[in-house]
Amino acid sequence: GDVYKRQDIVALAVSQNGLALQFASKNLCSNRDVVMKAVSQNPAASRFADVRRFDEASLLRLVELSRDVLFLKDAAEGILCSRCFALRAVRLNGMVLQFLDRALRDDEVIVLEALRQNARAIQFASVRLLEDVGFATDVVHAFPSTYKHFSAAVRHCSAVVDMLSATPEPVLADVPESLRIDASFVVECIQRNPRNLLDTPACVQTAVILQSIGDNWRWLAFLPEHLKR
Repeated sequence: GDVYKRQDIVALAVSQNGLALQFASKNLCSNRDVVMKAVSQNPAASRFADVRRFDEASLLRLVELSRDVLFLKDAAEGILCSRCFALRAVRLNGMVLQFLDRALRDDEVIVLEALRQNARAIQFASVRLLEDVGFATDVVHAFPSTYKHFSAAVRHCSAVVDMLSATPEPVLADVPESLRIDASFVVECIQRNPRNLLDTPACVQTAVILQSIGDNWRWLAFLPEHLKR
């Protein structure tokens, strides 16, 4: 009915329950004031916003308010090609990277800014970057969880592997099988973080495990079941 077209009524409704935006008219779903009220009340309301005519400032404000940036798929192409917008947006939410122009997803500076905010954004970096050993070495050093997203050739590169084994994070679950059965690599990883014991494959000899543990018997708590028997 007409009630969903009246800005005063809809604005009041979304200020009390942001998800009420889904019932508003198309015109009001693209109204900046109404959308901001809705998303301020409930960040999930951003999924019902029509942002095709939103300017950069409005989109940045939405990115700041909402955890889900899916609304950006409808943003103006010119904005998604803007490097200035990209830098500001990924610093607010790294997952913005997925909606940016291809050239921006190939920009090391922008990708690194996105990773600093959310390392999971690595999956949206360009193919070129995911095949770049130098880039991977730096990124894996800072964000070990990104390792599994690089190309197979990069993941087997000695420089990247050395960087990975030096990280204090548990990494054995993500490395290629050839590394998971490499005794020296396994020992180094376990000694840096005993939680790597949880992902030690059954084929690794008990002697290697004991070498890794040394006098740190408390680490036995991390042994997988097949090694406890």
